[in-house]
Amino acid sequence: MNNKMRILALLLIGTAVLISAQQKSEKVLPLKHSLKVYEDNERNRLYWPLGKEFWIRIAESPDSGAPSYLLSQETDSQEVESDVNIDKKATKNGIKLDVTGKQAIRWYNMVTGKKYKLRFYSDGDAPECEIKLSGASLHVQDNITYSGKGILCEIISSDKHSGVGKSYISVNNAQFKPYEKTINFSKEMKYNIYAYAVDNVGNRSNLAFTEFVVDMSAPETKVIAGGLSAENKTILSSNHSIEISAKDSLSGVKKTWYRFEKEKKFNLYNGPVDLKKLKDGDQQVLVFYSEDYVGNIEKPKQFAFVIDNTPPLGKIICKGDVHSKTNEQIIVSPRTMFKVEAKDERSEIRDIYYAVNKSKSVPFKAPFCISGEPGKYLITARVVDKLGNENSQISSNVVLDSKPPKSSHSFIGSVHKNEYTLWITPSTKIKLNAQDDLSGIKSIEYLFEGDSYITYKEPFNIKKEGLFILKYRGTDNVNNREEDRMIAVVVDSTPPVVEETFSSKPMSDDKSLLRFKDATTMFLKVIDDASGVKEVTFSINGGREQKYTGPIQFANVGSYNVEVRAKDNLENTQKKLLKFAIDK
Repeated sequence: MNNKMRILALLLIGTAVLISAQQKSEKVLPLKHSLKVYEDNERNRLYWPLGKEFWIRIAESPDSGAPSYLLSQETDSQEVESDVNIDKKATKNGIKLDVTGKQAIRWYNMVTGKKYKLRFYSDGDAPECEIKLSGASLHVQDNITYSGKGILCEIISSDKHSGVGKSYISVNNAQFKPYEKTINFSKEMKYNIYAYAVDNVGNRSNLAFTEFVVDMSAPETKVIAGGLSAENKTILSSNHSIEISAKDSLSGVKKTWYRFEKEKKFNLYNGPVDLKKLKDGDQQVLVFYSEDYVGNIEKPKQFAFVIDNTPPLGKIICKGDVHSKTNEQIIVSPRTMFKVEAKDERSEIRDIYYAVNKSKSVPFKAPFCISGEPGKYLITARVVDKLGNENSQISSNVVLDSKPPKSSHSFIGSVHKNEYTLWITPSTKIKLNAQDDLSGIKSIEYLFEGDSYITYKEPFNIKKEGLFILKYRGTDNVNNREEDRMIAVVVDSTPPVVEETFSSKPMSDDKSLLRFKDATTMFLKVIDDASGVKEVTFSINGGREQKYTGPIQFANVGSYNVEVRAKDNLENTQKKLLKFAIDK
């Protein structure tokens, strides 16, 4: 590739870069800069802008004010250097340069053959310009560059020929102005920077561009923990873990650190903080903070909490029909109400479950009863607090007494019973008894008159005659009460009635002593309308008592005292003395 093609390629590339930079910013345009000749006095060099025409003059002295004369071009008849193509129009249009670098005007002394080269430099290359950021951490995320506090912006320009004349900068689409010194960006916001350089002959570099966000805000970190809040403190168990969440609205969270207050070294957070090593009841403080990708560090925060690993306390309470024996055996009835009471010193109760024997545990919501056959039952309960601490050691052994006692009666004294009726006397004692295999007898009640039951204490009697319906019932120590038992009793205190008749009529009207003729027969009739006649006996004139089995005949003359004694089935006895005489 020849020099012209290289220059054309460079110009095309430069133009493409310039267009790309200009597409990023529609509001800011570079300043206008004219091409000019530059004299470098230090190096005694003259730089001529590439493409700018020039003419040649000769002066009488090197002084700038000396007269000078424009040279014209003409064609000699004898050409010393046939390879030189002389432009006849150069005097009018000037000479154009098409290559950057060293240039020379050669003069040839045709007499002496000496050659002279008058040097100068053409400069058609644009300078290079770049934007350098320093002084703070940089982080690229989602194609956005973030900078921390103290970011410095420096424009670095260079030119390999005439040198950099001046650099220019535009901040956030402001008009370009000369770049003087490094810029410190101290305000949190987004910045876009455009810059370019102009060399000493007026060639302008491509637009350099960068954009970044100054991030001066530290992340915001918070603790995410379950547990409970009580009395302005958080309560956790060692089964919990603490999550730390951090957010940063700009460059993003780089790292999060934590330690417990009693520890000296911070730990890098990479997952939930385990609390299993913490002791029950300890007051703990978690210290934590985060830093972002550009070095902003959050002021450490604290999270205070208390460890509660103690399960709640619970107990099973019986209310209602409860009886305790001397061996601490608890006996209950189907009506006994059970409830589970629980408390926790630090947290609240979350769940209570209970089960009877081997049944499935169910939530405890209201007092419950036990139903089933009499016997032993095991009630178990589980209590869980809101931290998940569980007490599963709650139990109560009880004996269910679901059957009422069985009561009975007996009599002390005279009793007579036939197929349908039971007779007693007013002095007959009624004795009540009851049996219960589990809780034992609490009381026996009876009723035979009125509507109020009487608590049985000792055998009793019914003093009035008549028919009575006796009701009685037993109650055990857990208030199982049997259905009323009933018996019908007739109280009989009246002895039989003895009536006598004779086979002949009295011989006189003297009622003080009846007299009958000899061979008179006496008949006895004994009547008892209640329990009935048990036996009738008699004795004559104080003689031997004998059982009356039929009529008694009196054949001998004389006076007679006949004592008759009649008993009913309750031993109610009627005695009657009969006095009469037998005459011829």
